[in-house]
Amino acid sequence: VILTTHSMEEAEALCTRIGIMVNGGFKCLGSAQRLKDRFGQGYELDMKFASFEADEVVAICELLRENGQLTGGPSASQSLSVRTHSASGDGSTNAPLLVDTAPAPHFGRVADVRSAVAFLASARDPEEGRSAADDAERVCAEVSPVGRGAEIYLLQQQDANHAVDAEAVAQFWLAEQRLAVKTQAEPASEPEPPNPNPDPDPTHNPQTLAAYLRQSFAAVDLLETKTLLSHRFRIQTDEGLAEVFSRLEEGKAPLSIQSYSVSQISLEQIFNNMASSKDNPENDPTVVGADRASA
Repeated sequence: VILTTHSMEEAEALCTRIGIMVNGGFKCLGSAQRLKDRFGQGYELDMKFASFEADEVVAICELLRENGQLTGGPSASQSLSVRTHSASGDGSTNAPLLVDTAPAPHFGRVADVRSAVAFLASARDPEEGRSAADDAERVCAEVSPVGRGAEIYLLQQQDANHAVDAEAVAQFWLAEQRLAVKTQAEPASEPEPPNPNPDPDPTHNPQTLAAYLRQSFAAVDLLETKTLLSHRFRIQTDEGLAEVFSRLEEGKAPLSIQSYSVSQISLEQIFNNMASSKDNPENDPTVVGADRASA
């Protein structure tokens, strides 16, 4: 029986041998595990941070208040129920996106989130390679309907003056500082080459999750942010699972990681990599242009 499908999950569930065709030609043929071992590059890493301590949030709110960034009191309409969404996508679980810090006091509201973020960026301790302006721009770029700060954006839309409770802004800032990854909103630059010699002891000065992963593995990509505290990465390394788990365990406590899981790259990702390969003539603009000219 031969089954043709565009769903690699369906193929993996129903077939003992799987072939992938790109542009009419076979690229591979074998069992699902064989294809993952042969063509899968690295692992997928799901990671969840521990919730923020109330003292952390209070300290950020105090800074904002001392700098005159806060005004008025908390909005009754901005309840914590707004700050949750389904982490699984099927509505079965509601993971807190901005967690409750009660009995921490309410400090008021942030009238200008961009100004508050710029102040927090300038107030933090300077770190190598991270200027205050770049840090502020990176964080502000995430306050959008599709960014990691989507909940902050939603809270802004609920208020006529786009004000947001200080506690929500503080948690968003803390989450971004824990992660501290580059985004496509930053000015284009040369891509960082894979790190062929990861630091054998990356825990010597772990500042952010992204920095720790880059020090530990050859290449790291952020694939998805499920909540402010939950992220999915793709990591590339020649090391086995045992060494990968060892690196993650070393960074678990200093980086406030609550839990994590590691899995092989999916067949869907392998298919996408082959389809987007330079070997595919459809991705060669000169070939495509020649075909159009001849047509």
